[in-house]
Amino acid sequence: MGLAHTRTAQNHPFRTITDLIQMRETCKVLMAIVIGLFALITSVFAIVFSLTSGMTEAADNFFKAAQQQQTEKAFSYLSIAFRTDTSAQGLQRYLSDNSLLNYEAASWNSRGIENNRGKLEGTISTTKGGNIPIRIRFVKEQGQWKIYSIQTLKPGLRPNDPDQGDSESGQSGIVL
Repeated sequence: MGLAHTRTAQNHPFRTITDLIQMRETCKVLMAIVIGLFALITSVFAIVFSLTSGMTEAADNFFKAAQQQQTEKAFSYLSIAFRTDTSAQGLQRYLSDNSLLNYEAASWNSRGIENNRGKLEGTISTTKGGNIPIRIRFVKEQGQWKIYSIQTLKPGLRPNDPDQGDSESGQSGIVL
């Protein structure tokens, strides 16, 4: 009977209670590390979304006002430099030519902030079912994010890849 008990203990991966306790403690440590990493990553995303929420609000409100032909309200979301360089008619023409007056919703897949400058990149969905790739740059003025420039990516073949760096080839926009 003693021999049978010895064979079972030798074939079993956990030979003693001590092995089981050590394994349990290792699992607890690994679980704590995984939970900690998850909390860290979640916190980073929450901070980024919090810091860029003013930009997404400004962009969404700008396009809603433009779509509703509220030019003065739309202009209030633009930076001083943008307003100085662009007439209401020029802005209206640009938005119309690029189907941005058909704004329905925006999806921002890239966000960034550096000092008092920010950038959103994403897609504008239109009421006619289209999707327009767009890049908007921001500047902080008096504590609020204001649109500094708007660029839309044009379809078709281009001599340079517009997605490489900040090349303006293949893009249409109001850029200061």
